[in-house]
Amino acid sequence: MAIARVEEIRATSTVSFEDAIRQGVARAHRTLHHVRSGWAKERQLRVEGDEIAESQVDLVITLKRKFLAIAQVEEISATSTVSFEDAIRQGLARAGNTLHHVRGGWVKERQVRVEADKIVEYQVNLLITFMLDD
Repeated sequence: MAIARVEEIRATSTVSFEDAIRQGVARAHRTLHHVRSGWAKERQLRVEGDEIAESQVDLVITLKRKFLAIAQVEEISATSTVSFEDAIRQGLARAGNTLHHVRGGWVKERQVRVEADKIVEYQVNLLITFMLDD
């Protein structure tokens, strides 16, 4: 789900409305992240005598959409003849090749396979968290 954030800023110039808008947009780019668009909400002039002393513009700045993150969890099983840690590394590597935007994982279970009184295989069941594409 997308959410757009809107910020209001006030910009002034002694030159013109257009200059005030340019200055306001430049300041928005410096101080706000991911500026997408903007519009002039209100314009005001400050007059001293017969001269325009200042142009003032209230700008509404729309920031790029923020997405509500939706994650999914998949359970995978990975094995190694070396160690549990190696099984975890192999499982995460395989998940990263298949799933997009893997964010993390945790070990649900650990098991070993034994033959002739020796560990021949380490197995981990991993729960992998990844973000869904839009």
